[in-house]
Amino acid sequence: MNLEEVMETMVALWQQILPEQEIDVQESIFVFGADSIKIMGMMNQLQEKYGITLEVTDVFEHDTIQDLSRVILEKALEKSA
Repeated sequence: MNLEEVMETMVALWQQILPEQEIDVQESIFVFGADSIKIMGMMNQLQEKYGITLEVTDVFEHDTIQDLSRVILEKALEKSA
């Protein structure tokens, strides 16, 4: 697993959640319509895929797909270590 793969997964998730939006990995997810319900859905899907638990604060502190993907990768690597 690498950063590129995690970002691709995140883009695919957000395209499912917000199919009418163009997704930019460097733009805040809140700009293209993320809200608390959508974020919880994304967090659940990421937990299923990577076996990690994201905190809501992770999403607010790292609100772009690029930054959040780094957090996901770090947590996944820590878990597998």
